[in-house]
Amino acid sequence: MRELVPRPLAQEAECRQLKIDHLTEVVSMPLPPPIDLVHPAALDPCALATACEFRTTRRSGPGGQNRNKVETAVILTHRPTGISAEAAERRTQGENRRLALFRLRLELALRVRRPLPPHLLDPTPASAPRSISTSTSTPSSACNSSSDSASTPTSASASSSDSTPCSTSTPSSASTSTPSSASTSAASSVAASDRWRSRCKGGRISVNPEHDDFPALLAEALDLLASFGQDPKPAAAALGCSPSQLLRFLKLEPRAFALLNRQRRQSGLHPFG
Repeated sequence: MRELVPRPLAQEAECRQLKIDHLTEVVSMPLPPPIDLVHPAALDPCALATACEFRTTRRSGPGGQNRNKVETAVILTHRPTGISAEAAERRTQGENRRLALFRLRLELALRVRRPLPPHLLDPTPASAPRSISTSTSTPSSACNSSSDSASTPTSASASSSDSTPCSTSTPSSASTSTPSSASTSAASSVAASDRWRSRCKGGRISVNPEHDDFPALLAEALDLLASFGQDPKPAAAALGCSPSQLLRFLKLEPRAFALLNRQRRQSGLHPFG
């Protein structure tokens, strides 16, 4: 007889909603406290793989008998969100598995939003700045991948989540609210992750879009933009770069830049060129 182990009541109480591509589709996941939560795109590939369904299949096309007769194509589905990615163009299953994992992390970065909790957007916080994501270790050799390995993501359509801008206000001397200055003040209470700081030196972001760090960095940037109502100024301030640098970074993944503009239009804001 299978023994049922009750889950801690505290963990049951901590349940947040992660929005994915459809505007009305929401995935509810029991999670630890938000500040300690690692975005799924920032997980070590081995840890992410344990949360995925793994399928192999064959794909027709050029590549020789090994590709056409052996199930070298890999399809990964992230069980908590239902988001999937696949790779079939490499000759071996192991190569396709690594590529599919990278593509899955990129899809998660684009389609899963984890905005900051409202108390972290308080422009007058009582505590020191808090990091918005937890650093993870480099992929282990068991995954046959390294942090310096490069994989080319698949071009696929990315759908946006309907994020609600987080409004903050700072009382002025005349007792009036100034949303833009409030957002900037709130940004000063948020600290970027160690991964982001290692890639942003002197206000300039340096990363290859095919590097293993890129999906995690992209998720962090998009989460901050969602937290500040798609306004790049406070998001860039929290990340330690200029708004132009942040927009340039998003353009490394065209779907991310298109997602930002689409959500700005939905909020009645002008898109960026």
